Amino acid sequence: MTVEARCREAADKLSSLDFVRIHSDDDADGIAAASVMAAALDRQGIPFHLTMGRLDATDYPALEAHDNLLLMDQGSGELDQLARHPGEVIVLDHHVVEGRAPRIVHANPNLEGENGTDTCCAATLSLYTALHLDPVNTELAPIAMAGVVGDRQHVPKLRGSNASLAQRAISTGGLEAQRALPFPPGTSLNHAIASSVDPFLKGLTGRARAAHAFLEELGIEPGQPVDSLTAKEARLLTSALVAHLLSHGIEPRLAEELAGMRYYGEVAGRLVSAHQLSALFNACAREERPGLALAAAQGDLEAFKEASSLVAAYNEDILKGLLQLERNPPEQREAIQHFDAVDPDLVGAHCGIGMAYIFDQTKPCFGLKHDPKSQRYKVSGRATGRLVDAGVNLAHALRDAASEHGGNGGGHPIAAGCAFPEENKEAFLATLDEIVEDQLHGQG
Repeated sequence: MTVEARCREAADKLSSLDFVRIHSDDDADGIAAASVMAAALDRQGIPFHLTMGRLDATDYPALEAHDNLLLMDQGSGELDQLARHPGEVIVLDHHVVEGRAPRIVHANPNLEGENGTDTCCAATLSLYTALHLDPVNTELAPIAMAGVVGDRQHVPKLRGSNASLAQRAISTGGLEAQRALPFPPGTSLNHAIASSVDPFLKGLTGRARAAHAFLEELGIEPGQPVDSLTAKEARLLTSALVAHLLSHGIEPRLAEELAGMRYYGEVAGRLVSAHQLSALFNACAREERPGLALAAAQGDLEAFKEASSLVAAYNEDILKGLLQLERNPPEQREAIQHFDAVDPDLVGAHCGIGMAYIFDQTKPCFGLKHDPKSQRYKVSGRATGRLVDAGVNLAHALRDAASEHGGNGGGHPIAAGCAFPEENKEAFLATLDEIVEDQLHGQG
């Protein structure tokens, strides 16, 4: 069966329900998936109650109190628990599958021969489902693309279900696509480069004078707005920035994304890019206000303005942490590198961007956040495509290391997370180091 066929099953099931309880993750992909589904269900007149936040393994038994359950961007790792649910269960998820629940409706690219890390995210599954509820929901494509960008599945280009869905939306007018630099329109070039966090440009990001000199050397006026570049200047700058990234050992696929396709659509009455919308979702998530992001995506202009105002501070805080981690790199072990969070709310972003552009590329990196309330550490892990090709699987590594020390975890081979009791920190890191080393030597 195909991914789309599974989503058609999900749409048929949703159409038969008189109420559905929804739980979606509260990262950019989870918010995008929830935003698409909320709009689609509202259009169909299907009542729902939506909560955004990552469910812990201990939360699943309580879900049995709800007759009709929809999980998005989570659930695939807890199928054995969901199999005991007495009611109707739908899961739209792209994470690694653990366990079995034959009775539920489960749309997951990993079950259909696709790679859930690269070719299909929860927002994509949500939009496919929404299109089978009503084709007019193609207008929600820009929101879904924000989820794709949030999970970095646009790098170096769209593939699989993501590509098919985007092409469909472009052909029906729900989405526009064009190549562009990853800098905000209207921003001066020198400021755009000096404040760039994704990509993080070593030697230029956080260094205004260096950015100014870089542009002058190219013969490009540093103070001019990004969107005033001539086609020739844009090509020159793009080539120079790609060369700069490659000279610092960045994976070619990441360097090439700098000149990649950008996707646009109308949200809240204005044309926005999926990158802008993804940043808005992430900023709201950081402030623990996913509801504000949802309202903005639904077209609430005041919510959109308020959410947009959070993005600048969000980017500044990411930049501050990245510069700190550039000065004080992660602690090195035999096969892994790790750091304690410099900002607990941004450990995932710091780990992901740092692994892509700053840290040692030969070892996966793990950011640890201490939660005094639960007395546990929460971990975000990131690898590179090269490391995954070499045998690294962070979903398995974190799951196994955490379970050995009283915790739980999962995710994707290239990006995963876990949690474990605070007293087991050193033992956990030692075990994780051993597991990753075995993976790199073909024993994992």
